[in-house]
Amino acid sequence: MHKKPLLFLATTVSTVAASLYIARQYQSWQRREIARVQAESSLIDTALGQVEYRKEGHGPALLIIHGTPGGYDQSILLARLLGGHDFTLIAPSRPGYLRTPATAGRKPEEQADLLAALLDALHLQKAIVLAISGGGPCALQFALRHPERCSGLIAISAITRRYTDEEERKGWPLYLRILKYISDRLLLLDPVLYPLVVLAGWLPGAKSPADMLRTLMLNRLRKAGYKIDMEQFALMPAYPLEKISAPTFILHGTADTDVPFEHGELLASRLPHAHFMALKNAGHTAFWTRQEQVIPALRSFLHGLN
Repeated sequence: MHKKPLLFLATTVSTVAASLYIARQYQSWQRREIARVQAESSLIDTALGQVEYRKEGHGPALLIIHGTPGGYDQSILLARLLGGHDFTLIAPSRPGYLRTPATAGRKPEEQADLLAALLDALHLQKAIVLAISGGGPCALQFALRHPERCSGLIAISAITRRYTDEEERKGWPLYLRILKYISDRLLLLDPVLYPLVVLAGWLPGAKSPADMLRTLMLNRLRKAGYKIDMEQFALMPAYPLEKISAPTFILHGTADTDVPFEHGELLASRLPHAHFMALKNAGHTAFWTRQEQVIPALRSFLHGLN
């Protein structure tokens, strides 16, 4: 007669204890992660404001512009997966992300000028520019505003025109739009991502996915940049893409539901000299899921620029 209440009590106590343990583990991990992210980057004063960045390697400069959300840590991970050890990797955090102040530049044009000022501060004349996802508008503006400093352009799953969640998904069934909205918001919450990072770290060969998830976390240090990006994407005018003169490599998955394939098609249609790698049935993370195809092609393009 008394077994059910006792079982319920034991289950409740166990659940509360487990929750408290996980919460303590998460808080401890968060403190260590903040310390690590800040210790592995530098701050530099430029003519247009302070910028957080990481620099490593030797060779031609490769400026990597992270997505939305992101930070220098996402950029450097991307470059390492590419095997960029024979380049000088420059990985900045765009304004509002991690330690780069939001006041350093809101518009893609301002962010592009800020990156040019970063090159000045680092005594670098020019760079190959690689952008992923939400880093696209900034990279396009860099190529347009500073053509003499852009020795090559790589756009990976990149935004190339006005972007809002509502417009990009207006043809979807209502239930899919709702599910996508909920999943996108959940993935901005550290307590949701933390168990995924732990689980991914246990899987064989899963270091890259686990590391990638970490570059989306520490939301309180990235949310200002995310807000700026989403506001600016919705205000984007049509860029004169045909004026981009730098050799260009465009990579986009045909099944990308975050930044639809049409963004890649638009850039390719305006730049007939560009190399367009359309990955059939690949999604937004094509760079990671199709590494065996993507990395050799990108490395060939990069070395062809030198």
